[in-house]
Amino acid sequence: MIYLLLRVIEQTLIYLPIVCGSYISLSLMKVPDLALESAFVFGAITATTSLTLCPPMPLIALIVIILVASALGGMLVGFVSSCMVQHGNIPSLLASILTIGLFHGISLATLQGTYRSLNQLPNPLTALLVIYGKPEIMMLALISGIIIAFLYYLFKTQLGFALCIYGNNPFFFSYFHQSTSYVYISGLALANACAGISGYLFAQTNGFVEVNMGFGIVLLCITALIMGKTIIPTSHAFIVIPVLGLFLYTLLQQLLLRAGVTSAYFTMIRAALVLLLVLYRYRHMATNGQQLGV
Repeated sequence: MIYLLLRVIEQTLIYLPIVCGSYISLSLMKVPDLALESAFVFGAITATTSLTLCPPMPLIALIVIILVASALGGMLVGFVSSCMVQHGNIPSLLASILTIGLFHGISLATLQGTYRSLNQLPNPLTALLVIYGKPEIMMLALISGIIIAFLYYLFKTQLGFALCIYGNNPFFFSYFHQSTSYVYISGLALANACAGISGYLFAQTNGFVEVNMGFGIVLLCITALIMGKTIIPTSHAFIVIPVLGLFLYTLLQQLLLRAGVTSAYFTMIRAALVLLLVLYRYRHMATNGQQLGV
């Protein structure tokens, strides 16, 4: 039972940054940000590339450099995708698809293949070794705690309110002769920066980077957000929603895997769960004009 709980906590902490990031773009801004998958992978690539280039230094100092590199890698993905929309007048869904194709090629060129092992590199996540058998869990908790605190503060700022306003009415800012691009680009860059951090955490705890490791990550985010909003049905920015939703999702996943359900079938179960939750939670979506907003 303790092992199951530790496994649930560890998986929750790994994916928490990207689910919080998707909460900004998918839920608050109501933007179909499929580029989160590319940010997840590219953040891991930039972080591990920086890890190979950094000279020997204390793990505490190294983790700061790596997290900044992963955030910048993910932020670059969000910046490119959002600029396509705001300055290229490309629909957001098409911009996400183009961004995925673009960064898939960049990732292949950077890795010089499809796979990179991290077994021969130092592991900065072991800087706070407390729990035997789970060397990364304390550092994961610290990183996730910092991200949650930052987003909690962000949602109380003018930018946080602007992100919510954009999701409710994207034309609000242009009506009052204010810059829509600033809000849109800032929101997507921040969301994808969180995805980049999560990509590095996933890669480091698993010991490898692979160009297709982000496949299905957006569906995971949508499932977690819908579960969180089903329990906490509010339209206001509330950081507990993605945290609670992801914890429940991970708990359900581990219980199903413990019951003997293979990962191949879990993807199908996850999609069916999303469908049921959508039918229950958003059965009036077609009548209220919402196109997105999980």
